Amino acid sequence: MIKNSISIILLTIGIFACKKSEDSTVSSSFDHTAFLVNAADNIIVPSYSNALASVKDLETATASFSSDPTDVNLENVQTKWKAAFVVWQSASPFNFGPADGTLKSLQELIATYPINTSLTETIILGEDYSFKDFNLDTRGFSAIGYLIHNGSNEEVLASFDRNRITYLTAIVADVVTRIDEVTTAWQGAYRDVFVSNTSTSAGGSISFYYNQFVISYESSKKYKLGFPAGLGAGQSGVQPELLEAYYGEFSLELVKAHFTAIENVWYGKSSEGKNGSGFDDFLEAVDGGAELKSQTISSLQNVRTKINAIPEGSLVETLNSDPSSVTSTVEEMQKHTRYFKSDLTTKIGIAITFSDGDGD
Repeated sequence: MIKNSISIILLTIGIFACKKSEDSTVSSSFDHTAFLVNAADNIIVPSYSNALASVKDLETATASFSSDPTDVNLENVQTKWKAAFVVWQSASPFNFGPADGTLKSLQELIATYPINTSLTETIILGEDYSFKDFNLDTRGFSAIGYLIHNGSNEEVLASFDRNRITYLTAIVADVVTRIDEVTTAWQGAYRDVFVSNTSTSAGGSISFYYNQFVISYESSKKYKLGFPAGLGAGQSGVQPELLEAYYGEFSLELVKAHFTAIENVWYGKSSEGKNGSGFDDFLEAVDGGAELKSQTISSLQNVRTKINAIPEGSLVETLNSDPSSVTSTVEEMQKHTRYFKSDLTTKIGIAITFSDGDGD
Protein backbone atom coordinates (compact mmCIF):
# COMPACT_ATOMS: atom_id res chain seq x y z
CA MET A 1 0.00 0.00 0.00
CA ILE A 2 2.80 2.39 0.83
CA LYS A 3 5.63 2.06 -1.65
CA ASN A 4 7.54 5.24 -0.97
CA SER A 5 7.07 6.91 2.37
CA ILE A 6 8.99 10.07 1.65
CA SER A 7 7.23 10.59 -1.67
CA ILE A 8 3.92 10.28 0.15
CA ILE A 9 5.10 12.98 2.54
CA LEU A 10 5.41 15.33 -0.41
CA LEU A 11 1.93 14.38 -1.57
CA THR A 12 0.24 14.42 1.81
CA ILE A 13 2.06 17.23 3.54
CA GLY A 14 3.15 18.88 0.31
CA ILE A 15 5.62 21.53 -0.55
CA PHE A 16 3.27 24.11 -2.00
CA ALA A 17 2.06 27.19 -0.20
CA CYS A 18 -1.50 27.24 1.04
CA LYS A 19 -1.09 29.98 3.60
CA LYS A 20 1.38 32.79 4.16
CA SER A 21 2.29 34.93 7.13
CA GLU A 22 4.09 38.20 6.51
CA ASP A 23 7.21 39.16 8.45
CA SER A 24 6.08 39.80 11.99
CA THR A 25 6.43 43.36 13.27
CA VAL A 26 6.10 42.28 16.89
CA SER A 27 9.21 40.11 16.61
CA SER A 28 11.44 42.82 15.13
CA SER A 29 13.50 42.96 18.34
CA PHE A 30 14.54 39.36 17.93
CA ASP A 31 18.01 38.84 16.46
CA HIS A 32 17.25 36.82 13.32
CA THR A 33 20.91 36.66 12.34
CA ALA A 34 21.97 35.15 15.66
CA PHE A 35 19.16 32.63 15.33
CA LEU A 36 20.38 31.54 11.88
CA VAL A 37 24.05 31.55 12.89
CA ASN A 38 23.25 29.18 15.75
CA ALA A 39 21.13 27.01 13.46
CA ALA A 40 23.89 26.76 10.86
CA ASP A 41 27.02 26.54 13.00
CA ASN A 42 25.80 24.58 16.02
CA ILE A 43 23.00 22.41 14.61
CA ILE A 44 22.86 21.92 10.84
CA VAL A 45 26.51 21.81 9.78
CA PRO A 46 27.61 19.60 12.71
CA SER A 47 24.66 17.26 12.06
CA TYR A 48 25.64 16.80 8.43
CA SER A 49 29.33 16.51 9.33
CA ASN A 50 28.56 13.81 11.89
CA ALA A 51 26.35 11.98 9.40
CA LEU A 52 29.11 12.08 6.81
CA ALA A 53 31.73 10.75 9.23
CA SER A 54 29.37 7.96 10.26
CA VAL A 55 28.55 6.79 6.71
CA LYS A 56 32.25 6.88 5.85
CA ASP A 57 32.82 4.48 8.74
CA LEU A 58 30.11 2.31 7.20
CA GLU A 59 31.85 2.51 3.83
CA THR A 60 35.13 1.34 5.37
CA ALA A 61 33.38 -1.58 7.06
CA THR A 62 31.61 -2.46 3.82
CA ALA A 63 34.92 -2.52 1.94
CA SER A 64 36.33 -4.97 4.46
CA PHE A 65 33.27 -7.15 4.18
CA SER A 66 33.36 -7.06 0.38
CA SER A 67 36.93 -8.33 0.30
CA ASP A 68 36.41 -10.83 3.12
CA PRO A 69 32.72 -11.70 3.74
CA THR A 70 33.05 -13.28 7.17
CA ASP A 71 30.66 -13.25 10.09
CA VAL A 72 32.87 -10.81 12.00
CA ASN A 73 32.99 -8.39 9.08
CA LEU A 74 29.24 -8.70 8.53
CA GLU A 75 28.59 -7.84 12.17
CA ASN A 76 30.85 -4.81 11.79
CA VAL A 77 28.81 -3.61 8.79
CA GLN A 78 25.61 -4.13 10.77
CA THR A 79 26.99 -2.12 13.68
CA LYS A 80 28.22 0.73 11.49
CA TRP A 81 24.97 0.80 9.51
CA LYS A 82 22.91 1.10 12.67
CA ALA A 83 25.15 3.87 14.00
CA ALA A 84 24.98 5.80 10.72
CA PHE A 85 21.21 5.45 10.50
CA VAL A 86 20.77 6.78 14.04
CA VAL A 87 23.16 9.70 13.41
CA TRP A 88 21.32 10.52 10.18
CA GLN A 89 18.17 11.30 12.19
CA SER A 90 19.81 14.51 13.44
CA ALA A 91 20.43 15.76 9.89
CA SER A 92 17.12 14.64 8.39
CA PRO A 93 15.10 17.75 9.39
CA PHE A 94 17.28 19.96 7.17
CA ASN A 95 15.98 18.81 3.82
CA PHE A 96 16.30 22.19 2.09
CA GLY A 97 18.95 24.25 0.34
CA PRO A 98 21.69 21.89 -0.89
CA ALA A 99 19.56 18.91 0.20
CA ASP A 100 16.65 19.97 -1.99
CA GLY A 101 17.61 18.43 -5.33
CA THR A 102 16.21 19.35 -8.73
CA LEU A 103 14.10 16.19 -8.93
CA LYS A 104 14.39 14.49 -5.54
CA SER A 105 15.55 15.59 -2.12
CA LEU A 106 18.39 14.04 -0.14
CA GLN A 107 15.90 12.54 2.31
CA GLU A 108 14.10 10.77 -0.54
CA LEU A 109 17.31 9.61 -2.17
CA ILE A 110 18.87 7.97 0.88
CA ALA A 111 16.10 7.41 3.43
CA THR A 112 12.99 6.23 1.59
CA TYR A 113 11.17 3.37 3.30
CA PRO A 114 9.81 0.73 3.26
CA ILE A 115 12.02 -1.09 0.77
CA ASN A 116 10.56 -2.81 -2.28
CA THR A 117 12.23 -6.19 -1.82
CA SER A 118 11.08 -7.81 -5.06
CA LEU A 119 12.24 -4.89 -7.20
CA THR A 120 15.51 -4.75 -5.29
CA GLU A 121 16.16 -8.40 -6.07
CA THR A 122 15.35 -7.78 -9.74
CA ILE A 123 17.85 -4.91 -9.86
CA ILE A 124 20.53 -7.03 -8.22
CA LEU A 125 20.04 -9.76 -10.82
CA GLY A 126 20.02 -7.18 -13.64
CA GLU A 127 23.37 -5.76 -12.54
CA ASP A 128 22.37 -2.13 -13.16
CA TYR A 129 23.70 -0.25 -10.15
CA SER A 130 23.80 3.23 -11.68
CA PHE A 131 20.83 4.61 -9.68
CA LYS A 132 19.63 6.59 -12.69
CA ASP A 133 16.00 5.59 -12.19
CA PHE A 134 13.46 6.74 -9.60
CA ASN A 135 13.20 3.46 -7.74
CA LEU A 136 14.04 5.12 -4.46
CA ASP A 137 12.68 2.19 -2.46
CA THR A 138 15.53 -0.01 -3.67
CA ARG A 139 18.45 1.94 -2.23
CA GLY A 140 19.61 4.05 0.70
CA PHE A 141 19.71 3.12 4.36
CA SER A 142 16.70 0.82 4.21
CA ALA A 143 18.06 -1.21 1.28
CA ILE A 144 21.34 -1.64 3.13
CA GLY A 145 19.40 -2.95 6.12
CA TYR A 146 17.55 -5.44 3.95
CA LEU A 147 20.76 -6.78 2.44
CA ILE A 148 22.55 -7.28 5.76
CA HIS A 149 19.61 -8.31 7.98
CA ASN A 150 17.34 -10.42 5.78
CA GLY A 151 17.61 -13.59 7.84
CA SER A 152 20.15 -15.01 10.27
CA ASN A 153 23.76 -13.98 9.78
CA GLU A 154 24.46 -17.44 8.40
CA GLU A 155 21.68 -17.01 5.83
CA VAL A 156 22.81 -13.49 4.97
CA LEU A 157 26.39 -14.62 4.40
CA ALA A 158 25.21 -17.44 2.17
CA SER A 159 23.20 -14.98 0.04
CA PHE A 160 26.13 -12.66 -0.69
CA ASP A 161 27.26 -13.62 -4.17
CA ARG A 162 29.26 -11.26 -6.38
CA ASN A 163 26.19 -9.29 -7.52
CA ARG A 164 24.93 -8.76 -3.99
CA ILE A 165 28.29 -7.60 -2.70
CA THR A 166 28.62 -5.21 -5.64
CA TYR A 167 25.16 -3.80 -5.03
CA LEU A 168 25.76 -3.31 -1.30
CA THR A 169 29.01 -1.49 -2.04
CA ALA A 170 27.28 0.69 -4.63
CA ILE A 171 24.42 1.65 -2.30
CA VAL A 172 26.77 2.61 0.52
CA ALA A 173 28.96 4.64 -1.86
CA ASP A 174 25.87 6.43 -3.18
CA VAL A 175 24.76 7.40 0.34
CA VAL A 176 28.26 8.67 1.16
CA THR A 177 28.47 10.70 -2.05
CA ARG A 178 25.10 12.36 -1.57
CA ILE A 179 25.67 13.29 2.08
CA ASP A 180 29.17 14.49 1.18
CA GLU A 181 27.81 16.83 -1.50
CA VAL A 182 25.32 18.43 0.86
CA THR A 183 27.80 18.67 3.73
CA THR A 184 30.41 20.30 1.50
CA ALA A 185 27.87 22.86 0.29
CA TRP A 186 26.88 23.75 3.86
CA GLN A 187 30.52 24.02 4.91
CA GLY A 188 31.12 26.29 1.92
CA ALA A 189 29.17 29.16 0.40
CA TYR A 190 25.67 28.06 1.33
CA ARG A 191 26.22 28.64 5.03
CA ASP A 192 26.69 32.38 4.42
CA VAL A 193 23.75 32.48 2.01
CA PHE A 194 21.57 30.88 4.66
CA VAL A 195 22.67 33.17 7.48
CA SER A 196 22.29 36.35 5.44
CA ASN A 197 18.70 35.65 4.34
CA THR A 198 16.95 36.61 7.58
CA SER A 199 13.40 36.99 6.26
CA THR A 200 10.57 34.92 7.72
CA SER A 201 8.62 35.21 4.45
CA ALA A 202 8.50 32.47 1.81
CA GLY A 203 11.98 32.15 0.33
CA GLY A 204 13.66 33.30 3.54
CA SER A 205 16.00 31.06 5.49
CA ILE A 206 13.87 31.09 8.62
CA SER A 207 10.89 29.93 6.58
CA PHE A 208 12.93 27.14 4.95
CA TYR A 209 14.29 26.05 8.32
CA TYR A 210 10.90 26.14 10.02
CA ASN A 211 8.95 24.40 7.27
CA GLN A 212 11.33 21.46 6.94
CA PHE A 213 11.47 21.12 10.71
CA VAL A 214 7.67 20.79 10.85
CA ILE A 215 7.52 18.46 7.85
CA SER A 216 10.12 16.27 9.54
CA TYR A 217 8.07 16.16 12.73
CA GLU A 218 4.90 15.30 10.83
CA SER A 219 6.66 12.56 8.86
CA SER A 220 7.81 10.97 12.09
CA LYS A 221 4.30 11.00 13.49
CA LYS A 222 2.74 9.52 10.38
CA TYR A 223 5.34 7.26 8.86
CA LYS A 224 7.62 6.13 11.66
CA LEU A 225 4.66 5.29 13.90
CA GLY A 226 1.22 6.08 12.49
CA PHE A 227 1.11 3.90 9.40
CA PRO A 228 2.92 0.91 10.98
CA ALA A 229 0.30 1.09 13.76
CA GLY A 230 -2.46 0.92 11.12
CA LEU A 231 -3.71 4.45 11.74
CA GLY A 232 -3.71 5.62 8.12
CA ALA A 233 -6.83 6.02 6.01
CA GLY A 234 -7.88 2.71 4.51
CA GLN A 235 -5.71 0.57 6.79
CA SER A 236 -7.46 -2.35 8.49
CA GLY A 237 -4.75 -3.23 11.00
CA VAL A 238 -1.14 -2.90 12.02
CA GLN A 239 1.54 -3.16 9.32
CA PRO A 240 4.93 -3.52 11.04
CA GLU A 241 6.60 -4.05 7.66
CA LEU A 242 6.13 -0.32 7.07
CA LEU A 243 8.53 0.55 9.90
CA GLU A 244 11.78 2.33 9.27
CA ALA A 245 14.58 -0.17 9.99
CA TYR A 246 12.13 -3.07 9.78
CA TYR A 247 15.19 -5.13 8.85
CA GLY A 248 17.44 -4.78 11.87
CA GLU A 249 14.56 -4.01 14.22
CA PHE A 250 15.74 -0.84 15.93
CA SER A 251 12.88 1.34 14.72
CA LEU A 252 12.17 2.69 18.20
CA GLU A 253 15.74 3.97 18.51
CA LEU A 254 15.27 5.92 15.29
CA VAL A 255 12.01 7.39 16.59
CA LYS A 256 13.75 8.55 19.77
CA ALA A 257 16.80 9.91 17.95
CA HIS A 258 14.62 11.82 15.52
CA PHE A 259 12.44 13.31 18.25
CA THR A 260 15.58 14.47 20.06
CA ALA A 261 16.66 16.18 16.83
CA ILE A 262 13.29 17.93 16.64
CA GLU A 263 13.56 19.06 20.25
CA ASN A 264 17.07 20.38 19.58
CA VAL A 265 15.82 22.52 16.70
CA TRP A 266 13.05 23.93 18.90
CA TYR A 267 15.46 24.77 21.73
CA GLY A 268 18.33 25.83 19.45
CA LYS A 269 20.49 23.14 21.02
CA SER A 270 23.39 21.27 19.45
CA SER A 271 23.64 17.48 19.65
CA GLU A 272 26.45 18.05 22.18
CA GLY A 273 24.08 20.02 24.40
CA LYS A 274 25.27 23.56 23.60
CA ASN A 275 22.25 25.85 23.95
CA GLY A 276 21.76 28.75 21.56
CA SER A 277 18.99 30.80 19.97
CA GLY A 278 16.00 28.65 19.06
CA PHE A 279 12.29 28.94 18.36
CA ASP A 280 11.68 29.04 22.10
CA ASP A 281 13.74 32.25 22.29
CA PHE A 282 11.95 33.59 19.21
CA LEU A 283 8.67 33.36 21.13
CA GLU A 284 10.10 35.36 24.03
CA ALA A 285 10.29 38.38 21.71
CA VAL A 286 6.57 38.49 20.84
CA ASP A 287 3.45 39.42 22.78
CA GLY A 288 2.01 36.33 24.43
CA GLY A 289 4.94 34.27 23.28
CA ALA A 290 6.14 33.30 26.75
CA GLU A 291 2.86 31.56 27.48
CA LEU A 292 2.95 29.68 24.17
CA LYS A 293 6.56 28.70 24.85
CA SER A 294 5.56 27.21 28.19
CA GLN A 295 2.64 25.33 26.62
CA THR A 296 4.84 24.00 23.83
CA ILE A 297 7.52 22.77 26.22
CA SER A 298 4.88 21.04 28.35
CA SER A 299 3.46 19.37 25.23
CA LEU A 300 6.92 18.25 24.10
CA GLN A 301 7.44 16.66 27.50
CA ASN A 302 4.12 14.84 27.13
CA VAL A 303 5.20 13.44 23.76
CA ARG A 304 8.54 12.34 25.19
CA THR A 305 6.76 10.58 28.05
CA LYS A 306 4.57 8.68 25.58
CA ILE A 307 7.55 7.68 23.43
CA ASN A 308 9.42 6.45 26.50
CA ALA A 309 6.37 4.39 27.48
CA ILE A 310 6.67 2.28 24.32
CA PRO A 311 8.28 -1.01 25.42
CA GLU A 312 11.99 -1.26 24.69
CA GLY A 313 13.10 -3.74 22.09
CA SER A 314 11.44 -4.74 18.85
CA LEU A 315 8.72 -2.35 17.70
CA VAL A 316 7.58 -5.12 15.37
CA GLU A 317 6.79 -7.30 18.37
CA THR A 318 5.07 -4.42 20.17
CA LEU A 319 2.82 -3.70 17.20
CA ASN A 320 1.93 -7.36 16.81
CA SER A 321 1.22 -7.97 20.49
CA ASP A 322 -0.19 -4.71 21.87
CA PRO A 323 0.05 -1.53 19.75
CA SER A 324 -1.75 0.65 22.31
CA SER A 325 1.43 2.42 23.47
CA VAL A 326 2.26 3.33 19.87
CA THR A 327 -1.29 4.49 19.17
CA SER A 328 -1.21 6.61 22.32
CA THR A 329 2.08 8.18 21.24
CA VAL A 330 0.70 9.10 17.81
CA GLU A 331 -2.34 10.68 19.46
CA GLU A 332 -0.10 12.76 21.73
CA MET A 333 2.05 13.80 18.79
CA GLN A 334 -1.08 14.89 16.94
CA LYS A 335 -2.12 17.02 19.93
CA HIS A 336 1.28 18.68 19.76
CA THR A 337 1.03 19.48 16.05
CA ARG A 338 -0.86 22.73 16.67
CA TYR A 339 2.02 24.18 18.69
CA PHE A 340 4.48 23.77 15.83
CA LYS A 341 2.20 24.51 12.90
CA SER A 342 -0.56 27.00 13.64
CA ASP A 343 0.32 28.59 16.99
CA LEU A 344 4.00 29.21 16.34
CA THR A 345 3.47 30.72 12.90
CA THR A 346 0.70 32.96 14.17
CA LYS A 347 2.94 34.35 16.89
CA ILE A 348 6.18 34.92 15.01
CA GLY A 349 4.94 35.37 11.46
CA ILE A 350 6.75 32.63 9.53
CA ALA A 351 5.50 31.83 6.04
CA ILE A 352 4.03 28.33 5.79
CA THR A 353 4.99 26.64 2.52
CA PHE A 354 3.53 23.19 3.07
CA SER A 355 -0.07 22.02 2.75
CA ASP A 356 -1.85 22.52 6.06
CA GLY A 357 -4.40 19.78 5.56
CA ASP A 358 -3.89 17.07 8.15
CA GLY A 359 -6.78 18.11 10.36
CA ASP A 360 -4.84 19.77 13.17
